[in-house]
Amino acid sequence: MEYCSPVNPSARVRSDITGTFLVDPSLYLPTNSFPILLPLDGIVIQTVIPKWLPKIQDWNSHFQISAKTGYNMMHFAPLQKRGSSDSPYSIYDQLSFDDEYFESDKLTNHEKNEIMGQALLDLENQYNILPVTDVVWNHTANNSRWLKEHPESGFK
Repeated sequence: MEYCSPVNPSARVRSDITGTFLVDPSLYLPTNSFPILLPLDGIVIQTVIPKWLPKIQDWNSHFQISAKTGYNMMHFAPLQKRGSSDSPYSIYDQLSFDDEYFESDKLTNHEKNEIMGQALLDLENQYNILPVTDVVWNHTANNSRWLKEHPESGFK
């Protein structure tokens, strides 16, 4: 198997390993004029635990501090509704953002998606910080309705 060297993209490198390959992402920071390529070794990432942040409409003050201190990527622990342990990695509902992040707990999933999407766009466009989050489908809370409907998916 041959692949391009990340150091010299025009050079071909031979590997004895077959069936696997690595595709590095192309990450771009938005600017007023044109996007800037962010090299992988240029990522300066901050991890945040959303349950310790204020309501979503007050996240900008935190984003501003992160941008001023040089972060260009923000890693969010899972944003989904948490289970009885209240751990960000114990997910009650994988398809819904936790109500705790919003002013109202009466929002539809669509409304929550819109608000969260705008907050993440602000993070990118106003502060040049790329958002990233974990996708942890297997971290289902023990009190999840889905797990009760599919007990074969867990273990005792």
